[in-house]
Amino acid sequence: GYVWLRSMPPKGRVVAGQVDDTLFGNPNEHALRKVRTRPVELRSVGVVGAQELQGMATRAWAGPQDRRSMGSGGEERQRLKALSDARKAKWPNTLEALRAKKERARQEKAAADEAVRMALDREEDALQAEKRRVAIERANKMIYDATDRVKALHSRLRECDAVTERQRQIELKKRIIAERDEEAKWFQLEQEAIRRFDAEEDAKLEEEAAKKAALAKVREEQLAGRNMERAAEQRVREEETEMMRTLVLENFEAEKRERVHKVERREAEKRELIESNRALLELRAKEAALVEQEEAMISVYKEKKERNVQQRREKKAAMFKAKQEQRQHLIDTQSAQLAAMTSDAEARLDAQMAEVENKASEARARKEEKRKDDLLIMHMSRQRQIRWKAEKRLQEEADSRHLAESQAALNRELQMEEDAELRAVIDRRKEYDKVLQAQMAQKRERKAAEEREGLVIAEMSRQFNGDDDEIYEQYAQMCLDEYVAAGKELAPAKLYLAKELKKDSILAN
Repeated sequence: GYVWLRSMPPKGRVVAGQVDDTLFGNPNEHALRKVRTRPVELRSVGVVGAQELQGMATRAWAGPQDRRSMGSGGEERQRLKALSDARKAKWPNTLEALRAKKERARQEKAAADEAVRMALDREEDALQAEKRRVAIERANKMIYDATDRVKALHSRLRECDAVTERQRQIELKKRIIAERDEEAKWFQLEQEAIRRFDAEEDAKLEEEAAKKAALAKVREEQLAGRNMERAAEQRVREEETEMMRTLVLENFEAEKRERVHKVERREAEKRELIESNRALLELRAKEAALVEQEEAMISVYKEKKERNVQQRREKKAAMFKAKQEQRQHLIDTQSAQLAAMTSDAEARLDAQMAEVENKASEARARKEEKRKDDLLIMHMSRQRQIRWKAEKRLQEEADSRHLAESQAALNRELQMEEDAELRAVIDRRKEYDKVLQAQMAQKRERKAAEEREGLVIAEMSRQFNGDDDEIYEQYAQMCLDEYVAAGKELAPAKLYLAKELKKDSILAN
């Protein structure tokens, strides 16, 4: 069994919060699972076995002598220490394990960095070797291109470029002429289409005018019918108004008669009241004793009755006045409604007519505006195309003039350079003549030796020229292949190579 200690664990013990969940074979796994299921305030506890707790209790209660006797077993303690070290070696969260892990990580990182550096060094060596090879090939090509034969070949290739460019210019000129012819044809077609469009628009306008005339006639007939209906409705409304006015007057006369009858009835009641009062006075004179006792009651009853009569009179007058005002208000309301209905119908009809006219005029205006916009757009498009073509033609003429002027200036410069070179050659030849006259004696002395050396050099040159001709032929073939792939003219270069190499292999290709 295990015992739970409500205290901090001793040094070297593992608490529940420090145990790595990835470990297997932990003897306290069941106890740790119980700790995790407990509330938060009960989780900071240490896990100690029953035997360890018993040993702790024994050491706590034992004296110094008992502790020395308990610690005398060195072999057992060494064995237990070895077991503890073996168990501790499996724990990855100890200081030694963390240090070893960090050291392995540093060694692995250093090995990876060294491998990356070695790969970069190999790539750099290969790149430098490739750069050296490219530089050597470029230098050899520059030296080879500087020879007279290659320069002459390049000049013929440039002549091929000039011939090809001239052919392209001729084709461009033909294409421009064809485009102009096509534009003229399209312009004629466009003018015919515009004329057809104008004729169709005129026909549509005539058809719309006829439709509008028919619509106006139908609208006039509808307006006449509506006016007749409106006049009939007006007569009916006037008859109804007259009938309502007659009915109101009859009601007013009946109410007036009723009111006169009520007044007469009230006067009769008043006379009866006066007669009753007079009889009461006579009776009071006869019966003074009784009258004096009942006089107060009669006067009170009289005042009360008069107040009631006065209240009834005022109430009836107020009710009559309210009914009269209500009838007059009803008459005024009906008259206003009839007038408003008449004016609303007329205004609605006028508004509908105005709306129809406005919509028709707006439709005509929109259509006319659209037609004008379409014509303006077509005109602007045509003017823009004409302007673009004129600008393009002017630009092409300016480019042609600039190219001709540049070519003429270049020809003048070349002529001047050739003249200067010719004068320099003449001057050098004069100087050479002077030097040759001074060297004639020396040449005659060296003539024999030079003849022997000339024989040796001629033999070596013959052998070298044989190899150089093969290289030159390969280079020329490569240049011709490039020009063939580009679709350029090769006649000048082939003629030159035929004279230079005196072979048919280049011409055959």
